[in-house]
Amino acid sequence: MAKKQSGFTLVTVLILTSMASIVVLNSLRENIIQERMSGNFQKKINSRLLAEKGIFEEAKLLQQAFSDDKSLDIDGLIAATGTASGRGLIGEDATYNASISKNAAGELEIISLGERYGGDAQSNLVARFGFTPGNSLTPYSDAIIGCRGVSLGGSGKITSYDSTDATYVGNDADVRTTVHNADVTLSGTGTIKGSVASTGSIVVSSSQSVEGDLWANKDIRFPSGTSAWNTKINGNIFANGNIQLKDMTVNGYVRTEQDLTLNNGVHVNQSNAELADILYGGSLLSSASYTNNSVVKTLSSSAYVEGLKVPNVAGLDPDDPDSIPTYAKDKCDPLNISTLSELNAFGPFPDLLLTKNTKKIQINEDKAIFTDNGTVTEYLAKDANVLGAKQENMYFFNDLTINGGSLDALLAGDSNQKIGIYIAGDFSITGSGESHFKIHKGVSLSLYVMGKIHIRKSPVVEQTVVKLTPSDAYALNIFSGYKSGDGALSCKKKDGANDKFGIYIASNADMFATIYSPLTDVRVDAGARYTGSIRGGSVSNCGNGETRYDVALKNMTSGGGSNGGAKITFLGWSYKAPENTTEGPEEDPPEATL
Repeated sequence: MAKKQSGFTLVTVLILTSMASIVVLNSLRENIIQERMSGNFQKKINSRLLAEKGIFEEAKLLQQAFSDDKSLDIDGLIAATGTASGRGLIGEDATYNASISKNAAGELEIISLGERYGGDAQSNLVARFGFTPGNSLTPYSDAIIGCRGVSLGGSGKITSYDSTDATYVGNDADVRTTVHNADVTLSGTGTIKGSVASTGSIVVSSSQSVEGDLWANKDIRFPSGTSAWNTKINGNIFANGNIQLKDMTVNGYVRTEQDLTLNNGVHVNQSNAELADILYGGSLLSSASYTNNSVVKTLSSSAYVEGLKVPNVAGLDPDDPDSIPTYAKDKCDPLNISTLSELNAFGPFPDLLLTKNTKKIQINEDKAIFTDNGTVTEYLAKDANVLGAKQENMYFFNDLTINGGSLDALLAGDSNQKIGIYIAGDFSITGSGESHFKIHKGVSLSLYVMGKIHIRKSPVVEQTVVKLTPSDAYALNIFSGYKSGDGALSCKKKDGANDKFGIYIASNADMFATIYSPLTDVRVDAGARYTGSIRGGSVSNCGNGETRYDVALKNMTSGGGSNGGAKITFLGWSYKAPENTTEGPEEDPPEATL
């Protein structure tokens, strides 16, 4: 007899239904987890993309700052770049913030934080860039640089100080030439508080005192004569050519690759027993006697050294006058002054003639206001790329003459500013008692002049070094694109100096300025103090006043882009977890597209 199985089908259905429900619930739970993971992944992707956008935006600012001024060092580049922040297109809660800094390795480092959903999703992206400065050329590395020659014929001193450091004590007023076979002539009676270096010869024809070395690629000569000059060299004397000494004292030692001539009154007072007083590699063309600390000595046989070598003054290759110098800092024209003429494209320009005290112009960062007997004319400032750098607040004239009139460079606001004036023709300041040229505090004024420059009355400068961000600048900077063919280099005649020299300064008042004129000849007949630095095609310093080199200029470009060859190189990037989250393993970053 069959057994009854009542209700078994129902139990079976319930069991199967429960199992199916469990499977479905598990599947739903898995789907929810997958959905949440996908959402979190999407948020993370959004934050990472935002972080990348921050990197790109900050990199654009970096490249722009670098293009505007390649003379900046790494700290100046960081200051000029600033920060980048903004929102993505996917929502108001999608943000990025990027900044740039210098890491411990001296690299540029851009850090960008991308966020989504009020910070629920965050990504940090770091991009590293290598910064290679260029040749770090400064136009003002020495007190006086005469590319083709220097003549010092005045009775004034050449000294140095540091306008940014009141504690400075030193003798850095160096004088040098840069072009092959460019001579230095010392015919004055003053003191040089530095060294004299010549790519040609050095000729000393009067009483002169030099605190540093005499160093020449060719000869060093003290020509014989009737006068006892008693020249004093506190450093050493080096020459690749011949050395001829007379009536002089050197407190260091003497080295020459070629012939040696010792005339009367030669004192070599170096006292290091381990160093020879005099060494030469050619012939001795005189007696062998000299005086050392009041003791008459005779050169020993060891003073002759066959094949003696003396280091060259850094200059151009003797066999290739157009070659790059041994040391780039000695290049005659590091700013490439020939590009200055490109500014003529902004023309035509008006003349500016400031005569009597009724004609005056006030120039600031916004506009220039010219007043002529009550009639007012306004000139608006323009921006231009000048000598490899961006020059804001530029004004343009043809000839600019101050002859009894007034020019003031001043600020409309409180922040320090750079102002530039391009002069397509000549620039002159007469000695008229009414002539007035003043640069007010906070202004760095650069004059870019294509014609001749004649200054017979010094501009008044209220502040020597102007503090700017990201760099400092000198108050008055004179750039000359004039090319003279006279090649004048003399302190003998003042008559006609206006015509022979591209830049002629004959002021009896203190003057603060930098002069950069590698294509023309400079003559200074100042009877007062000239402070700054001079670089010219040739330089004749003939005044009785003091020429004072400001060593702060070693770190300034003062208007020109002098960092040729500088570059920024992308090194790599990586994601980093934000500091306030648990750090997970780093993932491979996307391929760089910067």
